[in-house]
Amino acid sequence: MNRPLIVLSLPYGNIDEYVNKTDLIEIRLDYKKNLSVDDIDNFLKFKDKIIITIRDINEGGIFPIKEETKIRIYKKLYDYGIIYDLEQRFLEKYDLPYENKIVSVHYLNNLPSFNEILEKFKKYNDLFTAKLAVRNIKGYKSILIKFLEVIENATAIPLGANWYERVAFSLLGSKLLYVYDKIQTGEGQPKLEDAMNIMKNIFKQ
Repeated sequence: MNRPLIVLSLPYGNIDEYVNKTDLIEIRLDYKKNLSVDDIDNFLKFKDKIIITIRDINEGGIFPIKEETKIRIYKKLYDYGIIYDLEQRFLEKYDLPYENKIVSVHYLNNLPSFNEILEKFKKYNDLFTAKLAVRNIKGYKSILIKFLEVIENATAIPLGANWYERVAFSLLGSKLLYVYDKIQTGEGQPKLEDAMNIMKNIFKQ
């Protein structure tokens, strides 16, 4: 069993103090009002350590961002070789580069069938990870477990469940474990310190 990668999720801002404390850092650009393409330049020196995410409001984002701005940012990130998180719905619409990137689907208000999930992910190969996040509605655990069993390089995230469920799914094979320090950017994220201690005890690292 491989240790999951711990991803510290941070709102847009200074990340210097966290760079050596975790495997990867997710920077949520949707936490910045009036986001522009030039805003990503602040993070280029950490390009091998970061994941850039622009979450749509319909999938849990904070501030609205123009689609043309998102497209320009993704293209710039691709040119720099930075990992970014693409919502599958947005990718389907604009056909952006996705190899070695994250393709994600969020279900905030309903539980999908597994066939629906397969349909969304079937055409995307060579991903850094395929990420599925679902609300803790009855039946969500079996959906996430099946996702881990069937989809290659999968990350499974229960939304609204207790934080230790995220840890549990990471031990079942989920590639990324998203954590927080001061501000939770997603429901049920475990604290960075707690997650690191658990992983050190299990994997003796």
